[in-house]
Amino acid sequence: MGGTLLTNKVHQLVLYEPGLGNAYPPGSIEAIEQAVAAGDMETALQAVLVGIVEMTQEEVDTLRSSSRWPTLLAGTPTVPRECRAENSWAYRARPVDAIAAPTPLLAGSQSPPALTKATHQPAAATPDARIRVLQGHGHLATRTDPAMVATVIRQFILS
Repeated sequence: MGGTLLTNKVHQLVLYEPGLGNAYPPGSIEAIEQAVAAGDMETALQAVLVGIVEMTQEEVDTLRSSSRWPTLLAGTPTVPRECRAENSWAYRARPVDAIAAPTPLLAGSQSPPALTKATHQPAAATPDARIRVLQGHGHLATRTDPAMVATVIRQFILS
């Protein structure tokens, strides 16, 4: 979001549950770091998906059997650093209240409360923001129903 304040060339902005100032469960980042340090990416990724994203074991098993799993495992070592940066960031209404671009914020109806809160904060501060709830979806609708997400974004862009 902040990057839009550095240029006047952003005419539309779409955000999906921006993790702005999320607070992580105590000890969760450390547990992921320990698993990564031990080379156990499966355990680290499981800790992220179940302990932070709040996926069910069934959802994790479905994801594990998909072609995306190796890519997720490969990116797992970066997660603790990203979580720490996000965890240390404090949400402030300014300067997002200066964003002029129309901004739909997508939110899954089944997403964890922390992500719902993280979506509503910038929506309240951004002048031309509106929340679009993706019914029946959680934080990973881009993975579970990419066609639906693409349709929602396409409708926004073409409107």
